[in-house]
Amino acid sequence: PAGLDDVRRALDWVFRPTTLSTYDVDSKRVGVFGGSAGGNLAAMLAVTDHDSTAYAEGDRIRAVVDLSGPTNLTTRSTEADGVSAAFQRKQLLYLGCRTYSDCPAATRASPEYHVTSDTAPFFIGHSTDEFIPLWESQEFAATLRRHDVPVTFVAVEGSAHSIAQLDEAMSKRVASFLREHLG
Repeated sequence: PAGLDDVRRALDWVFRPTTLSTYDVDSKRVGVFGGSAGGNLAAMLAVTDHDSTAYAEGDRIRAVVDLSGPTNLTTRSTEADGVSAAFQRKQLLYLGCRTYSDCPAATRASPEYHVTSDTAPFFIGHSTDEFIPLWESQEFAATLRRHDVPVTFVAVEGSAHSIAQLDEAMSKRVASFLREHLG
């Protein structure tokens, strides 16, 4: 979990009292943003931040923007409507597994399986025809809703992946979401 450990350490740094005071950070207005693999990491950080004992009481992620982030890295991603065989190999390498059938890391690295009612609000953007299947974001949004987590889901026509979705209209939607949830 090296990538997740790295972003957790970065967030730990943000929430340090010295960082908060030095940079005038409002700990009640911290959000995370990521696209593609960074979307997975932002989502994982948000769905697991309630587990952290490193933050002071009340220091939490307050909003998340995930663009095209893989959210289900389990065998579900190998089905006919899943990711390509080439991407499966990359995903298994990332997970440190030889096969999906014997890969407990797949569930641990899938935000889909860690949502709680304490999870921060999400903005999820995903293109309709890109290499990360649309169903990953759709199913993740449904899971968030089942836990009463506020979620904005935007499906963008075409194949734009990750931050390539950020045209003027999408940028305005993301900014509006962040203003709403971070003040």
